[in-house]
Amino acid sequence: MLLRAGEIPPTVWFLRRGQVTLGAATEEGTEAGLAVREPPALFGIEALVGAPSPHDVKALTEVVLCAVDTASFRAWVGPLESPAGAVLGLQCRETIQRSFERTTLEGHAVRRVARLLSVQAWRPDGRLEVPQRVLARSLAMRPETFSRAVARLREVGALARGRGVRLGRVDVLERVAAE
Repeated sequence: MLLRAGEIPPTVWFLRRGQVTLGAATEEGTEAGLAVREPPALFGIEALVGAPSPHDVKALTEVVLCAVDTASFRAWVGPLESPAGAVLGLQCRETIQRSFERTTLEGHAVRRVARLLSVQAWRPDGRLEVPQRVLARSLAMRPETFSRAVARLREVGALARGRGVRLGRVDVLERVAAE
């Protein structure tokens, strides 16, 4: 195991030869996805922004790797405030977000909607910033299914009753997302 999902990588790896797998598991322990990577590939770069790895990274074949500890890698990259550092930091965050979005496709509709809503941007009045139809599409879900899931989240108090999607109790939303 080169990297473990959920842990901040202590090392940044560069794959020179061989193949590795990138896997992610759901809370139940089932595999949510698996991908194979070949050279050139870089792993553990999330450490640049202090984020945990979204994947377990394992050698699939015999591999040749170059390794650098994260502190040395950060020094080599330079400050994140520089133009190149800012772009690299944004790309790291985008990669992490895409991994999260892929895992939101796992589970039943109410849980998937709760998981997605738990990380969305909410306006100060508690309303959702993103249109419902866009959220439904991002979950590969029909609008009717999304609406039924929202109705169920209203019933349990995670969302406020009324028109539109408004935040109710955050603790309930997070509990449903984790079920």
